[in-house]
Amino acid sequence: LFLSQGWNPIYHNIDTFVYHLYPTSFEGTIWVENYPKFAETVQANILAFTGKIEISKILNWLSCFIVFGYSFYILNKNYFEKISPFAKLLISLALTLNPVVVGQICTLFIDNLVYLYFMLLLLSITDIETQETQSKKTFLFMIMSSVCLINIKLSGIVYAIITLTVYLIYILWQKQKSKLK
Repeated sequence: LFLSQGWNPIYHNIDTFVYHLYPTSFEGTIWVENYPKFAETVQANILAFTGKIEISKILNWLSCFIVFGYSFYILNKNYFEKISPFAKLLISLALTLNPVVVGQICTLFIDNLVYLYFMLLLLSITDIETQETQSKKTFLFMIMSSVCLINIKLSGIVYAIITLTVYLIYILWQKQKSKLK
């Protein structure tokens, strides 16, 4: 809400801003300045544009549709041709609608977004590995999903670093294995 009321985390100290809005109920909010604000910034912009806080939850729904569509797209590649279309649909739904996402899709909590963007990172790695020719778009999508994951919550940094490190080790192992043949 502070973002939609004019707080700029780059130029304004949160304590000063909150004190000017609510001088009688000021308790200190320095903790707000120390975490990423990707979801909050996008949702605050939607709130400022529409004036309705409920519409800002569209980020959760949009992220769900992206994960569902991307997973369904990957499962419809030739690499997964032995899986039936109904099973592909169920797998995509299961990847998208885990209990955290279902429980938080109509809220402004961010744990569901951490999961969804982590899934996008894993799906982009799967897409890269199942492609016959490498695409710059897929690498760009992997980078974008990593950046979003890192900027949602601080634990996203750990998820992204571990996942990308393991993937890098896998790539190096594959190159070493192909040299030995």
